[in-house]
Amino acid sequence: MKTHLLVLIAPIALLAASCATSSEAQYWVPSSHAGPQVETEQECKALNGVWDRHSTESLALSCAGWCEPGTETSLALLPISTAAGAQTFRTEKHEVRVVTVAKGLAHPWGMAFLPDGRLLVTLKGGALVIVAADGRGTPAAVSGVPAVVASGQGGLLGIAIDPDFATDPWVYLAFTEAGAGGTAGTAVFRGRLAGNALLNGQVIFRQTPKVSGTGHFGARIVFRPDKTLYVALGERQQGSPAQDVATTLGKIVRIARDGTIPADNPMIAGAATGVWSYGHRNPQGAALHPDTGALWVAEHGPQG
Repeated sequence: MKTHLLVLIAPIALLAASCATSSEAQYWVPSSHAGPQVETEQECKALNGVWDRHSTESLALSCAGWCEPGTETSLALLPISTAAGAQTFRTEKHEVRVVTVAKGLAHPWGMAFLPDGRLLVTLKGGALVIVAADGRGTPAAVSGVPAVVASGQGGLLGIAIDPDFATDPWVYLAFTEAGAGGTAGTAVFRGRLAGNALLNGQVIFRQTPKVSGTGHFGARIVFRPDKTLYVALGERQQGSPAQDVATTLGKIVRIARDGTIPADNPMIAGAATGVWSYGHRNPQGAALHPDTGALWVAEHGPQG
């Protein structure tokens, strides 16, 4: 059975960002910062496990995706596919075939499939676009998105569609919202998709308190089978507030689709509205286990 998966590759992706045309294979350490260039697979593997000494962020190092001699790659939205012309990469257990379906996306961050196969993609700078199901044509801009603070790690980030989208087409966006005095925090917005516009838009959740700084927003949204939402919130590079249940810095919250708080949320003494889990740094990956329904999150560095 072949599995299909879409992967966003952006300047902060954990894959090779670019390979210059050369008569010899070039190996690049993946990073959101300028990293060392290595010339052989062996050198690439030698760096594995010590990448935190080369960067302020600890990133998984893969030595399987180097460029072949004389080739050049670019940033793109990529699906694992069996389409003609796909590149093939071999991992320890599987063979992966990759083909580009959309290019020219400026800092793609989140994506969600529509029932008809089209793809909604958030661009960190503040735009939301629709990519055609076959990837052809120019992605269509969607109006009605909230204003965002596109600074540092902030911007228009997570996205999810309503479980009942076919009859009630709400789109949910996690974004960086401005506060007083240059502060900011993660917020959740929803609007009804009609054509290429979000209508009846409203903010249904706001992280508290808003603080200064441009990092650790979290911002993933995951729907549960009961149609409530998990929202992953970073601790905004503040550290200890992640352990303070009276704030929503460094927390996972669970809210209803209209932003209200489910009555069966955990009872945590002194906790801020909606807190489901606390002690998080910067949860930027989140998904439900397909069998147990448990929420799995991936924290962004520094030790994985």
